Amino acid sequence: MQLATLQHQFLQAISGAETSLTEYIAPQAGHTPTERLRIYRRNTQGTYRKTLQAIYPMTCAVLGASCFQTLAQHYVCDHPATHWNLNQYGAGFPVYLANLPDAFHAVSDLPYLADLSQLELLLHQAYYVADVTPFPVNDYAALTASEQASARLQLAPEIGLMQTSWPIYAIWQHWQQQDSLPTSLSGLQSPDALCIHRAGLQPQVSRVSLVACQLLTQLEQYSLAELAAQPEVVPAMSDLPDYIARGWVSRFIAGNRPPSSDKPALFPG
Repeated sequence: MQLATLQHQFLQAISGAETSLTEYIAPQAGHTPTERLRIYRRNTQGTYRKTLQAIYPMTCAVLGASCFQTLAQHYVCDHPATHWNLNQYGAGFPVYLANLPDAFHAVSDLPYLADLSQLELLLHQAYYVADVTPFPVNDYAALTASEQASARLQLAPEIGLMQTSWPIYAIWQHWQQQDSLPTSLSGLQSPDALCIHRAGLQPQVSRVSLVACQLLTQLEQYSLAELAAQPEVVPAMSDLPDYIARGWVSRFIAGNRPPSSDKPALFPG
């Protein structure tokens, strides 16, 4: 059997799928090949559960450790890892929580839980993304007026944006202050918009206006001239210099020119 095939079957076996891999595993210490695979599977799944708990500590605190571990085990069984880097595991957990059937009463009684876990995922991603150089102000200033208008600004790779109808920002503040987290919350009268960014190496959460969130979400899709033609985002465009100064915007693309800097992949290495 080729090495690539053997590795693929091993990953399948760890996720619980039936394979012929046991033919290549010798008994050891009184354990049959099937038993040895089962031990490795338990250890691997335990590692994935710990990974989920590390990524989603607030979600775990709200649910309680026992309930969280039960849900994490279900997720691990249904969503085997597809990459060796554990920092990339668990990105689908917020969607998994949002789509759980009503039979999971612990989650159905916490309608804000999926939004809370989404915030935690964005914080996790912001922490591990590679650093970028500051926005090249001089390069942008060297463009012609027409090139500046046609330029598309690019968000820094750690930036995450979300809207929520729940006081998720308040929960994050409680967590930062090491206060106990509320388990019963009322919905907000109007949606909240959050920007997840990084200050130094530490991920942070800032509340922004809905208009600013819409602008930042569309920033990479449209040129500045096109954005200026959209009345719904124009009020927030005057804040773009501040977003550049804060490092939220890290590069630009002008016409057929290459990007002003290379945007690194998430979780490099």
